Amino acid sequence: MLETATTRAGMIRFIRDICGLHSQIRCKPKRWDQWEWSIYCSFDDSYDFLLIRDIDMISWIINKEELAKLFLTRAIECDGHLCIWPDNCHNKFRFSIGFTNSDQKLLEFVRKLMEKYYHKNSYIETKKTPARSRVKCVFCDINRDQLRFVEELPWKHPEKIWKLELAVELCGERITEEGVEQIKEVRQKIFQLRQKTIKLAETFAKRPKGKRMISIDELINLLGI
Repeated sequence: MLETATTRAGMIRFIRDICGLHSQIRCKPKRWDQWEWSIYCSFDDSYDFLLIRDIDMISWIINKEELAKLFLTRAIECDGHLCIWPDNCHNKFRFSIGFTNSDQKLLEFVRKLMEKYYHKNSYIETKKTPARSRVKCVFCDINRDQLRFVEELPWKHPEKIWKLELAVELCGERITEEGVEQIKEVRQKIFQLRQKTIKLAETFAKRPKGKRMISIDELINLLGI
């Protein structure tokens, strides 16, 4: 059984697209700091070999290009970000990717993959989570020339894809009001979907016990993503 929780509609869709062919996926509302969806993926025992208990177990994939690219993509989709923003100091749009995790060995492994494929140094910052614990984030700025590699990675997470599409159009270009508005529209779209996800969790939590769990396909249909 694989379990996670999220308030992100894009993550719900991502989990369905990645795991849906291999497991039964059910969703149930729960309350943490706010309402969110617990997601349960039921795999049979034949998938146990995929469990990674230590990153050293898969360090060999760094020399297997297709596997390394796939690992990097899924790591960013699960625990990372793509960010496109206007850099007013240089009057151009900039783009970066990042990965956040409390596991130092995993963080360093993802950092190696970033530096291998983007041919530039990354940097690490420490930040506080909503639960007030500290995690480390590795960031890498991506220029126009490196963007093609990012674009060709096997992305599945819809929110990451929306941001990447913006980056392909805007990265390295001069700042325009139209470009700034495009970024705002995508951010607003993601925010509205998140609010809808939270509201649905709160609504389903009011159902009688035994009727709060739904399939991931039903949840995706309700979210319209």
